[in-house]
Amino acid sequence: MFTVVYITFSFYYLTRVRRRRQEKDQKLKQAISSGLVNGQIEGVDDLVNLYRGVTNSSDDDVSYKAGVSRVLRRLLVALASDPEGTQPKRMLKIKIKELLRLIETETPFAGLPAAERNLVLDARKFIETNELGAATQKVDDLANLIEARQDAYEKLQSANKWSVPLAIIGLVLTVVFGVMSLWP
Repeated sequence: MFTVVYITFSFYYLTRVRRRRQEKDQKLKQAISSGLVNGQIEGVDDLVNLYRGVTNSSDDDVSYKAGVSRVLRRLLVALASDPEGTQPKRMLKIKIKELLRLIETETPFAGLPAAERNLVLDARKFIETNELGAATQKVDDLANLIEARQDAYEKLQSANKWSVPLAIIGLVLTVVFGVMSLWP
C-alpha cells in the first residue's frame, strides 16, 4: 500500500515539476518574443531582467547569461521550424541573432563552468598578447581540468550503474515482504 502511494506521489510530483518548468519556459519565450516585436527589449540588460524575473533567479546566480542564451536559441529553433516565414518572424530572428552575438561578445563562453571559462579566456588573452608560453600553460591546465572532470564523471557513472538494479531489487523485496506480512 505504501509503495503504491509513494509511486503515485512521486509520479504526481515529477509531472508537476515538469509542467511548471514547461510553463516557465513558455512564459519566458512569450515574454521575449512579444518584447522583441513591440520594441520593449532594447538590449541584453532587458533580456537578463526578464529572465531573472520569470525564473526568480537570485543575485548570486551568475548563470543567467547562459540561461538567456539557451532560451534565445530555443526560440530561434521554434521560429526556424515554423513553415510560415512572415515579416515579423524574420525580424524576430534577426533581433535574436543580434542579441546572441551581443551576449557572446559581452561574456564569451558563458555556458562553460567558471574554471574552464577562466582558463580559456586567460589562454585567449595570452595568445592575443603573444605570450605563447603562458598560453600553453593555460591550455595544459585546461586539459588537466578536463581530464579530472572526466575521471569524476566516469566514477559517478560507474556508481550510478548499480543504483537502478539495486532499487529494483529493493522494491521487489519490499513488495514480497509486504505480501508475506499480510499472511498469518
